[in-house]
Amino acid sequence: MEVCMSVSCLVSERSNMPFFTGKYGCPLLFPCGSLKGDDLLLKLSGKGINVVAVTVYETHVHEQLEQRLHEIVLHNSGFPEIVVYFSPSGMKFTIPILEKMQVPLQQLKVYIIL
Repeated sequence: MEVCMSVSCLVSERSNMPFFTGKYGCPLLFPCGSLKGDDLLLKLSGKGINVVAVTVYETHVHEQLEQRLHEIVLHNSGFPEIVVYFSPSGMKFTIPILEKMQVPLQQLKVYIIL
């Protein structure tokens, strides 16, 4: 509750954002990337929760991604059996490179944590 109150004070002093006046008395701060979807925001606002979305990073492919994936394959005598993704962007950026490298995607164990 102290964090929520501190964020509320910070936001109220520095902007004219509307505040959630429901159960908790303050908005939900949602730090996100530039490619965020609206699903979560719509679900929360549908429940009466005021969400303040703040873009905190720009989503783009790392310039050395393809090189790094090649290094991983070389150092491990093949591609790892398990891949864990934490965002749709990770999949968007790596899958074309893995296909180009002829990694047998259908044989990988893929875990997605969103």
